[in-house]
Amino acid sequence: MAIQLGKRHACYSDRRHNGGVVVFSDLELITHIRELLTLQEKLAEAFRDKHPNLHDWEWLLDFPKSGELQLDEERYEFRKHGAGLRFTDSIGRVVDMHCWLTNPGVFDAYRLLQYLESVVPSNVSILMTERDLEVRLENLRRSGQIRQAETRGFHFNYPREGPSNPGHGSGF
Repeated sequence: MAIQLGKRHACYSDRRHNGGVVVFSDLELITHIRELLTLQEKLAEAFRDKHPNLHDWEWLLDFPKSGELQLDEERYEFRKHGAGLRFTDSIGRVVDMHCWLTNPGVFDAYRLLQYLESVVPSNVSILMTERDLEVRLENLRRSGQIRQAETRGFHFNYPREGPSNPGHGSGF
């Protein structure tokens, strides 16, 4: 399977893409998790750099309601909602950091499903509900491929190597 970060229309193998439906293997899910977390970290850093005078990182009360920022060669629009930000690029890829904005190394089933739905071709359906994805993530956690994040709720992070980042994500 060939997937390029930043490209909506990826090339899925015939055994995974059958009749307009895609089923992700564990390896494919891990690949997408890594892509999502890398993108979250870059977007969070770019947002913080663009808005250095913000103080309320818990409730986002002093955050702009919407705006845009540039990341590498891509322009992203963002919208504030609740205690999070939803970023969308020009091809429709979604990174919805709906909670734990100060820890872009954290994800949950909702966040991952939003991302997955935005990166598969528009004529392909994902045969998985949020609850199905929660079960898959729990199985990946049990097998040691992802970790339970040190947050409230059903959040995960991807273990990274090195003493400076023991898998708890990065903070601000």
